[in-house]
Amino acid sequence: MKSRLIVVGVVLLSSSSLGLGAARAQAVPVILEALGRTPVLGIEQTFGNQPWAVGPVAINDAAQIAGWGLEPATLVPQAMFWDPASPTFPAATLLGGLGGASRAWSVGPTGLVVGEVFDAVQGRNRPAVWNPAMGVSPTVLDDLGGGMAYAANRSGAVVGYANDLVVGARPALWMAGRLSDPPTLLGDLGRGGEANGINADGVVVGRVTDPATGFLRVAIWDPAMSLVPVVLPDLGSGASVLDFNDRGQVLGQAHDPGAGVGRGLFWDPAHPAFPAPVVLTDEGGPVPGTVHASDMNGDGVVVGMWVDPACCDRAVSWDPTSAPAGATTVTATRLPGLPDFHSAAYGINDGRSIVGSNGRTWNLAPTTMLDGALAGDNHRGLRINATNAIVGYGFSPVPGGPDQEVALFWALARPTPTLTSITPTSAPAGSPLVLVAIGFGFTHQSEIRLDGAAQPTTFVSATELGASVPAEALVMAGTRSITVHTPAPGGGESDMVPLVVTGPDGGVAVDGGGLARDGGRPSPDGGSPSPDGGTTLPSDAGRDGGSFGRADTGRPIPAPTMRRGSSGGCTTSSAPAGGSVLTPWLLALVVVVLTVRRTRC
Repeated sequence: MKSRLIVVGVVLLSSSSLGLGAARAQAVPVILEALGRTPVLGIEQTFGNQPWAVGPVAINDAAQIAGWGLEPATLVPQAMFWDPASPTFPAATLLGGLGGASRAWSVGPTGLVVGEVFDAVQGRNRPAVWNPAMGVSPTVLDDLGGGMAYAANRSGAVVGYANDLVVGARPALWMAGRLSDPPTLLGDLGRGGEANGINADGVVVGRVTDPATGFLRVAIWDPAMSLVPVVLPDLGSGASVLDFNDRGQVLGQAHDPGAGVGRGLFWDPAHPAFPAPVVLTDEGGPVPGTVHASDMNGDGVVVGMWVDPACCDRAVSWDPTSAPAGATTVTATRLPGLPDFHSAAYGINDGRSIVGSNGRTWNLAPTTMLDGALAGDNHRGLRINATNAIVGYGFSPVPGGPDQEVALFWALARPTPTLTSITPTSAPAGSPLVLVAIGFGFTHQSEIRLDGAAQPTTFVSATELGASVPAEALVMAGTRSITVHTPAPGGGESDMVPLVVTGPDGGVAVDGGGLARDGGRPSPDGGSPSPDGGTTLPSDAGRDGGSFGRADTGRPIPAPTMRRGSSGGCTTSSAPAGGSVLTPWLLALVVVVLTVRRTRC
């Protein structure tokens, strides 16, 4: 029976108002429809419920959504795609298959959807990608003997696993622009594994089977340097992968045999303890509580929940990057909420907006709560993108409608942009300029402004924009104002960052902001843009409930442990590695690299 489709208006809400004074503001959800049914959202499998249920599982920064729905007559899952820019939204676009079941596991920053199709002729699941902008037919990847695709980066490289007929599932990488070629099989200690995600630099994260224990352990590969995995230490019982960002930070989940409870794990190449993890613990009560990490943003801030043995589930956050130097554990910080009442945090974006259960929305700048932002205690927001678009689920919000769980989409107001720096900081007068703006809260509608005038702007990620400033806009020497503007609803203007325009002799005009004439020298690299900011993983890697739900963070991976990404049109140079963070036992696993390749695009 076809469920009634009701499209309701979206009440837009500024993220800057996420304070207790606005505690009753709400955003009305839109019900997503799939194949004539309103799909039940199934990401609760992360916490052990409703495995293989249907619904959206991923959202990118363009608010494009991927997932699957059940075909009404057969109840066979079919891959789905929703696009708010489509005139048919909130109805789903049915993605093609090979005559059987299909599932979409993630949607990349460019709209590339990855997942699996069942090949009825060969009788096996096969990895597939779709480009909905070009049609609904899948591109079926070479998979040796079956497999699955989990994630794609902005360049179009895809990772997952391929079934080696001897070993079984092998971590696999399909190169951008060469998806029809056989996959590159990543090292797996000889016992198989899977690749769960890939970032903008082409660095891959996944899991391999430890031949000594049989546990699945988290591993990182940099295929440009070596196919041998760096196996990350855990708590001795194996671990799953939840998220991976462009700083090379990895979020995982593991069982702590000593405490007998679950713990979140955070690996950071810039942390002194790396490759050992920083353990995410509970609030430190007398009885250990189980921790469920859920999502991580581009700065390494983590959200989730912990089970308070004295009461209930608590929504919490962790910021491992701000922990004291050398700390190997980080204690949970409780998010504001009602005392003795269940809550959980499921998603966080780079603007530090958080969504969770019972209609709760938080923001960490500073930590405040907007109670009931998602219009209902039975509603749950699961993923939030850079533009404050949310996917989740809840009971039908339609008065008098059926009492059923439905997939929901919310559009909160666009975030207010924050501009932290620009590259370059100075430029010669009368020359065109490629300008890069770094900050957070950027959207596809954001624009870079020079003295209030909009410049041709390219959206790179939620933390990076690019602009081509023509020579005629930089005729006069002096100090100019650079801002980022995002239009309503929400949005606004960022604070100003100065751009020094120098004269022919490198000096600055007398009225150029009071700077000395020899003050505004161009940057040594001649004003070259910052490295490609990159992409986090698309969403939920699936079988273990892992979540790669955010899109681009635009955060560079710190040297010396990871390279910058290389792609067409890039130039590469070498610099001293500046020391190694690898412990001696890891040296047997990786090729010793004395230089770090830095690539600028």
